[in-house]
Amino acid sequence: MGNKYRIIINNRAAKFQRFLLFNEAPQTGTQTSKAQAFTNVWAVAPGVPGPHGKTDFKVDVQEWAVSGTSQQALNEKVVVETTDAAPVDLNIGPTTGTKVFMTVMEGGAGFDPSKTANSNVPGGFSIQTGSYDGPDNCRQNPKSQDEDIVPVAVWSADPNELYEVIPKEIFYIATGDFKLGQIVNVRSIGKVAKVDFSSGSGVGKDIAIINFTRTHEFTPAVFKNSDEDGDITG
Repeated sequence: MGNKYRIIINNRAAKFQRFLLFNEAPQTGTQTSKAQAFTNVWAVAPGVPGPHGKTDFKVDVQEWAVSGTSQQALNEKVVVETTDAAPVDLNIGPTTGTKVFMTVMEGGAGFDPSKTANSNVPGGFSIQTGSYDGPDNCRQNPKSQDEDIVPVAVWSADPNELYEVIPKEIFYIATGDFKLGQIVNVRSIGKVAKVDFSSGSGVGKDIAIINFTRTHEFTPAVFKNSDEDGDITG
């Protein structure tokens, strides 16, 4: 995608808050079935004081296909370990999508650059898995704001399958004590703020501003452009 966004959260509550950022899981699956993708905590802000503190998440959407392993079955609170990453392009407009090849050797998952090819998945990219025993983990990752590659979504990948991945420019803000890369369930994490740059008033905008109120509620996101005049802190 190559888009850059800012998500600003103003803490109007009385006490310190710890804000989390995560991305809506992409549409994933093979040509015959869908894969269950889990959402990971993508960024964690240091404690933000109230009632006048704020945090500013900077989102640089550069897509990566990532492989890795987990000592446990994928589920809530499991932290996944990244083993390899490959930059990918999405099949949008004149840009041709990327197909990467993932294999498992010596117990670790990785990509074979010599087998990288083109993908025709509209708005997405592809991951071809090789022959190995049992499922391994695939992920879809924009680059995190601190330049590390942290998974935003992960799913168990079966061998000898072609997975189609269509990312979404929809983000969520929450509070809590989750760790970076930890799997979360959006429906059970509690109160969240949705930030959708792909529809409604978010289309064409690159800044979203949210207030966390004294009653611990998130206000709806207000969207602006970085080139607009005026205060963008909300």
